[in-house]
Amino acid sequence: MLDTFIRHATTTLRVLWWMTIVGTATTFGTLYGWQGYGLDGAIGFGLVGFTAGAAFAALFPEICLELFGRVFLGVFQLLWD
Repeated sequence: MLDTFIRHATTTLRVLWWMTIVGTATTFGTLYGWQGYGLDGAIGFGLVGFTAGAAFAALFPEICLELFGRVFLGVFQLLWD
C-alpha cells in the first residue's frame, strides 16, 4: 500500500514539475516576445520557451526538484523560527 502511494505521489510531483517549468518558460517567452516584437514575437518566443522548458524539465528533474526542496525547506524553517 505504501509502495502504491509513493508511486502516485512521485507521478503527481513529476506532472506538477513539468507543468510548472514548461508553463513558466512559455509565459516568460511570450511576455518577452510581446513586449519587444508584438504578436508574432509572442508566438515565436512562446514556442521557444515551451521547447526550452520541456527540454529542461525532461533533462534535469531530480536536480531541480532537490534544489526547490532545499529552498522551500529553508524558507519554511525561516518562517517557523
